[in-house]
Amino acid sequence: IGYKRPNVLDKEDVLFDVLSTLLSSGRTSLLNKELVQDKKIALEAQAISSFPGGRRENLFLVFLVPNAGKSTEECEKAAYEIFERLKTEKITDEQLKRVKTLLRAGVIRGLDSNSGMAQNLVTTKALFGDWRMLFKQLDDIEKVTADDVMAAAKKYLTQKTRTVASTSQPAPQQAKK
Repeated sequence: IGYKRPNVLDKEDVLFDVLSTLLSSGRTSLLNKELVQDKKIALEAQAISSFPGGRRENLFLVFLVPNAGKSTEECEKAAYEIFERLKTEKITDEQLKRVKTLLRAGVIRGLDSNSGMAQNLVTTKALFGDWRMLFKQLDDIEKVTADDVMAAAKKYLTQKTRTVASTSQPAPQQAKK
């Protein structure tokens, strides 16, 4: 499931990082907990904040892998239910704190070696035009509120901006006689 989103230079870019982390980072993420652990509809559920790249308008992407005996339609319907809840129910302070901690830790972990620091600084310079944006992201993450998350879900996770693709196994061919 892909939702159109603005490029990384947009002031709301950080909200896509928050949404993807909230939806699919760790055992307690919304998609993993509900679709994989509780309902056992999916084997895997992953959200990607920016695909295929961020310099131009791109997609907020959600991958769902159906469990044995389940369909892509069941996964899709269950994911939409979660997205709709994000539009009507604020996430908890605990959820927001967890997401912010994960995002900050990811930035900091990316700087724990010379090669990691070089890669992150160069990538940030290429995307944003300023290597200091890497550190501004930490400030931007901290400013995000539950209201911001709800507003982003309402604005971007809509049927109008959605494209859905799925793969399926072809039906077995009958042997020719």
